Amino acid sequence: PVALAVASSLTGVRVGRVAAWGEVGLTGELRASPQGDRRRGEAGRLGVERILGPGPHDGSLVDALAAVGIAGGRRTALEAAG
Repeated sequence: PVALAVASSLTGVRVGRVAAWGEVGLTGELRASPQGDRRRGEAGRLGVERILGPGPHDGSLVDALAAVGIAGGRRTALEAAG
């Protein structure tokens, strides 16, 4: 969630209603955090449509950024930081 917030702030792209959790490794991979299934279920119950969290097809931070509309992922955020 913090990585998405920072990237959103740096690029000016609003991410909207997104539920996100997990840890980001040093190489940008997403790692599981406790009770992921419970978090996913609760977000769905609350009507959140975009849910990003580690799962069977774990992606990377770049994939997560692209999923919320921050094209280019990590590179775009770093370029915006200048």
